This record gives sequence, structure tokens and C-alpha cells, in this order.
Amino acid sequence: MSKFFDGVCEQFDSLPTWAKAAIGTAAIAVPGYLLFCRKKQQPTLLKKDYKTGVVYVYQFPRMTVIPSLSPYCLKLETWLRMADINYENVDCSMMTRSSKGLLPFIELNGKQYADSGFIIKELTRIFNKNELESSLSLEQKAIALAFEKMTENATVASYGYIRWVENADKFLSEKLHGPLPFFFKTPFARWSLTKNFKKRFIVHGIGRHSREDIISLGVEDLKALSTYIGSKKFFGGDNPTRVDCSLFGFLAQLIYIPIKTPHMDFLKSDCQNLIQYCDRMKERFWSDWNEACANRSMHTSWKA
Repeated sequence: MSKFFDGVCEQFDSLPTWAKAAIGTAAIAVPGYLLFCRKKQQPTLLKKDYKTGVVYVYQFPRMTVIPSLSPYCLKLETWLRMADINYENVDCSMMTRSSKGLLPFIELNGKQYADSGFIIKELTRIFNKNELESSLSLEQKAIALAFEKMTENATVASYGYIRWVENADKFLSEKLHGPLPFFFKTPFARWSLTKNFKKRFIVHGIGRHSREDIISLGVEDLKALSTYIGSKKFFGGDNPTRVDCSLFGFLAQLIYIPIKTPHMDFLKSDCQNLIQYCDRMKERFWSDWNEACANRSMHTSWKA
């Protein structure tokens, strides 16, 4: 990554003054625009011609190797399939955001619901899907919640640091994403994105540690998860539940995106059971995986 930025700086130094000024302005304007769009609320209903009872899902566009770059989007869509709820993905811009400024979000019967966790909670109530958790004891539910929170708030930060701070140039490639908006291709936009994530990880706390410690924290989480799942088919036994969707959404980012990371190296050497577990989830709920990725289509069918 440092060699990449060194080359960019050398090219920048060779430019005339007017060009430096123009690029400097763009480097400030583009991230500012992205930040504004990210925080801009979506106060009005997007799907005007909605059908009653259909869940309309707003998420990031498909990638060429995985249905979503977001573990939270992948978690939600997998859960909708597990719950057998009628849903439709809505083609939307990467700048589209919920009233909370995030993705994913849904619209149902003229009302918006945001944040994957709250969405699943509300849909469980609305569609009476409590039976999906009936195979778990109270103790298992407590353990599942703890692992879900660990993965979504701690493990994801360890991996996210490696993804966005060390590998942003590799991750934001058209080989993985397909055609990208022009501003994502510019060196300064990518530098700004990396800088923004560095600040986030510092606020989170994990960014204050050394690289070795950041990786170690994530590896410890993966080891704990591997130990608990052991030889079980799913987290709670033979039947998948909500926590499996959350774990799958995160693990899929490590396993199916072909970028070498210390976390994936650890999975291959010490946690083969997590790779097999992820493959089982993929096989059960994503029969259209290859089609969705190859065509970058949001509208494939996973049911036979």
C-alpha cells in the first residue's frame, strides 16, 4: 500500500500548480460529497407502487465473487430466505441510504425499517417467525447473542482494518465489483476512503493497537467460534437460526473474496470447520450464488 501511495505522490509532485490545485479541490470535494450522501436521510418512500406484504430490500450492488460486500446485507438477505419471506431487491444507487444513513434497509407496506438487526426483529414479529429460533434452548440463545455481537462489533473491526486500511486498492477493483463510478477509481478518493476508515477504527478503539494485536484479536474470535461450532452442522445443531445468518454474512467476506488476509490464512490452517460451515450455509440458501455474481444480478431465484 505504501508503494502505491509513494507512486501517487511522485506523480502529484510532477504536475503543474494548476493541476495540483484542481486535484486538491477534488480530493476534498469528492469525500465530502460521499460523506454527505452517506449521512443524507431518506425521508420519503422510494417504492411508490409497492405490493402489500412484499419486503423491498435496499442494499449494495452485487459483486462478481460474493452477493454483497456488506456482511450485514448478506446476513439480512440470507435470513429472508431462511424465513421464506417474499422479498424483492430494489436496484438503487450506491449512495442510497436509510433514514439512519446506512445500508441495508427495507420498505414494507409503506414503512421503512433500517439496520439489519432491527429489521429481522421487526419482520420476526410481523410475519410471526419466532419458530425459527424454537430449536434453541434459553442458554443457546444467550450464547448465540454473545457470538453474534462479538462477530458484528469486534471481529468485523479486526478484519475491516485489514480490508480497508491495508487493501483498499485491491478491494476496490473492477475485477471484484464490476464497473465502478469514476471517483472510486481516483487515487485520492481511495486515499480519503482509507483515511476515513482509519479514523473510524481509532474511534472504535481497535485502530489504536499495533497491526499484530489487531490481527490477534480477530484470530482469537475466530478460534472461539470454531471451538464452539466444532462438528455441529449449524450453530445450534441440525437447524440454522438467525445467528447462522449473521456468522455467514461475516465469514463469507473472508472465505469467498479472493484477497489474501491473515484471517483467511488462520481459517485455512486452524479452522477448516468454519469454512465447511460457511459452505453448508451457501449451499442451503444460495443456490443462485454463481448466477447472481456472474451477472451481478439482484433478481435471481434461489428456489427450485
